[in-house]
Amino acid sequence: MANYNQSIIGFWVNIAFDAFINQRNNYSLISEEKYSEMMKEYQLELRRIIPYVLQQKREIHGNFYNFIHYSFFEYFVALSIFSKIGISFHNPNNISDLLDSFKLDLSLPIRHHLVDLISLDQSLQQEEFISFLNLLYKSINEDNKIGKIKKNLIIYIISKQDMRAALSCLKNILNTETNIFIKNSLYWACIRKNDGELLNLYIFLLATEPEYRFYNRGYHLYYYGDIMFDKFPFTDNDENTPWDKTRKFMMDKRINDHKNIPSFIRLLDIWTYIDLAVFHKTLLRSEEIASLKNSYNDLLCYLNEDAKYFFENLFNQINNYPGN
Repeated sequence: MANYNQSIIGFWVNIAFDAFINQRNNYSLISEEKYSEMMKEYQLELRRIIPYVLQQKREIHGNFYNFIHYSFFEYFVALSIFSKIGISFHNPNNISDLLDSFKLDLSLPIRHHLVDLISLDQSLQQEEFISFLNLLYKSINEDNKIGKIKKNLIIYIISKQDMRAALSCLKNILNTETNIFIKNSLYWACIRKNDGELLNLYIFLLATEPEYRFYNRGYHLYYYGDIMFDKFPFTDNDENTPWDKTRKFMMDKRINDHKNIPSFIRLLDIWTYIDLAVFHKTLLRSEEIASLKNSYNDLLCYLNEDAKYFFENLFNQINNYPGN
């Protein structure tokens, strides 16, 4: 695990994370005062290189710096959190700084960078890392928005680990968790790890429990950009909420992608797509319906009879709206 503190990368990492954690203008701007303050910590030869990925930006309320491309900002935020994970993993008595960095939800690119960085660190590719993440989860005492954000992120990280212990850890957490938003995330995480029993149970819950249903739809709308990250926890209980971005991305890149999207997740995508259409009374095109049905028929073997019944009932509601 690299120590970036006194390197040029360290400056970029620290200044990106400072902007992120303090949420300046959608968390990407660095004030001129903060920039100058942090510059003092670095040697002169490093200072000459620092501006190569930063640019000055004049705003009505002052002068700021930001990264020349947003992807730099996202990568360096991920690198900062990754560094904190490594430090805390090797010193579990010092986890407060890491947990504090989890208090804001991460964008998809930051999440993807973070998972990639973890996967490349051999010291984290062991079951002790799963135990450490479980310890982090159990250390969260906040029963509020921040607590849910922290738990949701830890669940996401566990679900992306290839070790067998990851599924056992997620199921153990699920058995004791009571918050439905978090349980919704845990079902998704376990199903991503190919738990067929929980797949069928989750479909039962989606069909019979409205709260699971609107959290599931809402998280998709957030994930694909139809609702903003500040709407946490993400719900879809307003028929007038647009779902155009989610609709396009899921149909173009997920519903028919049998090579890259796991079968169980494709089934949940099919359910969610139809549920979004039915809830928002969206008329689906014939080619959309055909894609949904063809993909569903390919995956029938993974469903029990109850789940098949609920799917068929949902399919029957497509385009069957009052006044249509």
